Amino acid sequence: MADNLANTAQFPANLGGKKGQHGFIGSNKMFFTGLTGSVATSYGLPGLVATRVSTGSYNLVFPPTVGIDFYPGVQAPSGHSYTVNISDVQPTSGTAKLQIGRFGSAGSSGNFVPSLAFQPQNPVSGTIVNLLAFVSTRVAY
Repeated sequence: MADNLANTAQFPANLGGKKGQHGFIGSNKMFFTGLTGSVATSYGLPGLVATRVSTGSYNLVFPPTVGIDFYPGVQAPSGHSYTVNISDVQPTSGTAKLQIGRFGSAGSSGNFVPSLAFQPQNPVSGTIVNLLAFVSTRVAY
């Protein structure tokens, strides 16, 4: 595991604001396999590790830094539509939580019924979660 995300920047970037000073942008991909939502592999940001906690819920661990913002996205096989959310980001501890699921539930005949209620779900094989991270090594905001 990398000891500090500040050491992973590979070239200067033109980033705006105080948070952008000595900051960098990194990308990470998480691939899922099986029906249990297991993380098959994850690569990109050095030291970022994802561990399944429960249905559709994952702990993220990364090298501590001053500030980090995650911009998640999800790519799923045809017929599946997921939403991904990052919460409880603790940059100085190097931890965050990721949830993947859908807004809705299975109807009585097994078909998907959309609703405003978020239902955590294990992603099917072939699902990829993309995490774009804006990392600040000097200031939190």
